[in-house]
Parts: sequence; C-alpha cells; structure tokens
Amino acid sequence: MERPQQNNVVERKHLHILNLARALLFQPYLPLKFWGECVKTAVFLMNRTPSPILKAKSPFEILYAKLPNYADFRTFGTLCYASTLISSKHKFSPRVVAVVFLGYPQGYKGYKLLNLSTKQIFISRDVKFFENIFPFKNQQSNNSGREFLDLYVTPNLLTSTNSTDTPQHTPQPAKVYQSFKHSKISYRFPLLQCNQHKQSHLPYTSSLRLLKTL
Repeated sequence: MERPQQNNVVERKHLHILNLARALLFQPYLPLKFWGECVKTAVFLMNRTPSPILKAKSPFEILYAKLPNYADFRTFGTLCYASTLISSKHKFSPRVVAVVFLGYPQGYKGYKLLNLSTKQIFISRDVKFFENIFPFKNQQSNNSGREFLDLYVTPNLLTSTNSTDTPQHTPQPAKVYQSFKHSKISYRFPLLQCNQHKQSHLPYTSSLRLLKTL
C-alpha cells in the first residue's frame, strides 16, 4: 500500500480536508482542542457538496440516491440555545442553556453542542441558533486586549521637576529610559529596542513635536 506522500490523489484530498478544517477552526476562534470536531464537520460538508467531477452531484447523493437535507446546515461554532432536559426541569429552572454548535453527530437527528457553563458536550434537536454570534471570538478579543494593555501601556512619561531635584514618582518597571531636559520640565521616553545589541534613541526635536501633538 502506498503512503499518502507517494499517492498524489490522497495527498490532495488530505490537504483539502485540512484547509477546510482550519477555516472552521479560525472563523469562530475555537480553541485548538476542538480540532477533531472541525475535521469531522469538514468531511461531513465535503460529502454533501456537489462536485463537477460527479456531474454536479455530491458523494452522498451518489451513495444513497437522494439529496442531502441542506435545511439542517448551520454555521459552525456559533452561539445557540438548547432546551434543557425534562428530568432536570422544575418550575423555576431555566428552560434553555447557552451552548456552542460543534457539528453533526453520526447516527443522530440532532446537533452536537458544547455547554458554555459546564463544558460538557451533548446532543439535542431543540436548538435556537444565532449564526452571527461567536462566543469564543469575544473571549479571545478580551484576552488579547488585556495582553495589549500589559505590553504597551506605560506609566506617565511627563513629570514636572526642578533641575536639581530627583523626580518623585511611583515605582516603575525595570525599563531603560532616555531623558531630555528642557527648562524645568524633564521628558522621559522608553528606548526602542531594535535588537539584542543595538538601541535607537528618540531625537530631541522629534520628542518635542510628539509632546505638542499629545
């Protein structure tokens, strides 16, 4: 039996599956641990997509001699609300739970869902979809925003001091600064790190222009 690297047909199909799986993973900003669900959903969609090689028919239609039900297709990784189980309901319990759509389970007439509260995966048919909302996208944007603030927000760079006194300020992180003195105001700017051995300093004239624009 030939290896996939030596079989160009299998290699191209393998590349097709991975390209589609990556698109399903990146669009809703899913964590990498759900890559298996992305691959399963990619194969599910490919088997039901018409192909010009099959005369505008899908592999599913060729195999079962009937059209697939495209009305059940939903956007992968979107927010939806599933009905709670009857056994766990009481008069004041919530009737729905927030979940994320993770694909189509084989052998079931329902959807595979991830409970956002308990992180459990279950199958349900009674689902309301919101296909323009991606819950993991909001979480990732919040995390990236915190990282951006931690990396780029610096303390107050403008301190009014006397020419002989030491500026009074709160303890700062261990950073190297270039100081410029003009009249009774000292300007302190962080050095821009170019590489491990070189540092670039802000010119004095450009520093004043920068302060005038702020």
